[in-house]
Amino acid sequence: MDKCEPPIVVLISANAEWRPVMAYYGDPIVLASPFGGYFKQSIAHQPVIFVKSGWGKISAAASTQYSIQAFNPGLIVNLGTCGGIAGRIETGDVVLA
Repeated sequence: MDKCEPPIVVLISANAEWRPVMAYYGDPIVLASPFGGYFKQSIAHQPVIFVKSGWGKISAAASTQYSIQAFNPGLIVNLGTCGGIAGRIETGDVVLA
């Protein structure tokens, strides 16, 4: 990975999201972090770091702060699933918040 270009960090909270991402990238080598590990990939020549962040507000805040300090990202993306309000969102909808 190009060390000059700031990476994109993708935070993934739950095992339900982490497992398929790991499988998609061929079970990459996971390095240790305080929140369950991370791995690095290059996507379209852009360094991307996938971080298992844990779920809940405290884990989300702590893993985000850790990622900022450890990786100095140019962008942080939070990948995950969530609930919704009946009639306002349907199962399978993709939300970009």
